[in-house]
Amino acid sequence: MSWRTALFESGKMGIKNTLFFSQSREAHDRITSLLILTYPALAGAWQFRNTTKHFAHLANPVPVRDAVLSFMEFPTNETAIRRMDLRESVTNITWQRQRDAVGEMMFLVSCSIFENFTGAVQDMVAPGASSRIIEKGFQFPSEAIDFATIPPARSRTSSQDHWQRAMTLLPSSPFMISRILPSFPVDTNNRSILSDFEEKMQTYLLFKKFRNTIVHGNFDNKIPHCFRVVDEVVSKEALGLRTKPSISFVDSQYFLTFYNVVGFVGLLLSIIRDIDRFCTLSSHGEVELLRRLAAQRESKLSASGNRTKEFARLKKCVTSLGLPTFIADQAAIDHLVSKQVWRS
Repeated sequence: MSWRTALFESGKMGIKNTLFFSQSREAHDRITSLLILTYPALAGAWQFRNTTKHFAHLANPVPVRDAVLSFMEFPTNETAIRRMDLRESVTNITWQRQRDAVGEMMFLVSCSIFENFTGAVQDMVAPGASSRIIEKGFQFPSEAIDFATIPPARSRTSSQDHWQRAMTLLPSSPFMISRILPSFPVDTNNRSILSDFEEKMQTYLLFKKFRNTIVHGNFDNKIPHCFRVVDEVVSKEALGLRTKPSISFVDSQYFLTFYNVVGFVGLLLSIIRDIDRFCTLSSHGEVELLRRLAAQRESKLSASGNRTKEFARLKKCVTSLGLPTFIADQAAIDHLVSKQVWRS
């Protein structure tokens, strides 16, 4: 038996990114597909509201509704939608509420995708382990922020679940680091990837607390503290996004707008890319590269006597696997030949 899903049907986004692991590409693809499916639905909802708002208030809107749907050439077999109440769907619900409700649905699905992703990474790194260090760890920051001091003091969180503990299961591969990011943990923008990731996790925690509030129906009293951390401690530069994702706070109420969720989705994609990079630079990444290189037709052909051409062939082959920044030189070839995954 098998199953399929309209929401997570494979799209073409997976071939457009530079993620190395299939688990990362699938999560990235699912989130981008969610956006691709949601935006037209939201645009259609606006157009429908705009079309029907002149008739929804009539004494008997049922014939009007049928006329409007016929005018819009809506499929006659969509019986559930054709029975909608125009007053409830248009007159009594503001556009902002409808838009933000769609955002909340996107939000809940995105959270599930990300949690499934960290679970998939756990199964890749430590399959069958009873302790889900990676699955849980990559959902929590490693530092506690104390606003009792100025500036706020940072200390190691008392929780056993945090991303730095998850990193202990991803031992570094000197070969992968030397070939992909020799300056690790400093990136090409002269920023510490690890320090920035901590701030991403602090931001994610705020959204995770709000997600739990929606799902369980009880306000998480840690939200105000997490909100302050994002507002006062987290920097937009660390997140690498055009705007800092957060939830909204007005009249003593915390809530999500559609645009809060769009920012959160951008944060999730950034976190997924970082986790993929951490895995790639680890011993698990090297094992995966060796496995996939060994299966490539190019690795079994005769080596070129021209070193420049040979480096270019290796570079092209590794790039096709999702590592476009790979440094292909004689040291790389010597290592791969010694592992018997590249032609000598």
